[in-house]
Amino acid sequence: MASAGEKITFHVLFMDGLNNRVAVINPSLEIFSFDANGERVTLVEAGTPMEEVENDFGRYAYTYQIPLSYDLGSRIYALMQGTDPATDFTIFVEDNADVYEDGAMGGSRNMTARFIK
Repeated sequence: MASAGEKITFHVLFMDGLNNRVAVINPSLEIFSFDANGERVTLVEAGTPMEEVENDFGRYAYTYQIPLSYDLGSRIYALMQGTDPATDFTIFVEDNADVYEDGAMGGSRNMTARFIK
């Protein structure tokens, strides 16, 4: 969850049909949302490269900064894809993140959770 002006990082772990991690070819994503009329609005163009996560084989990430002027839906979607080099099969994964209005969550970002026995 994030609000306008904050960053969201989408992570994906690509796996094959046998649940083995895969270093895919051309890991990329598209980020989008929907406006008040239900129309899809592209925030990051399809085919945008994702970065390989160091020391985590098969995992990729992309960080997106939500514009301060963001006024679309309460959810941002990421459609991520990569091609399995062993099968030439393209793997698609969709994820989403909630966007909230600043202050809508209540509390303070400077709060610390403490658990007491």
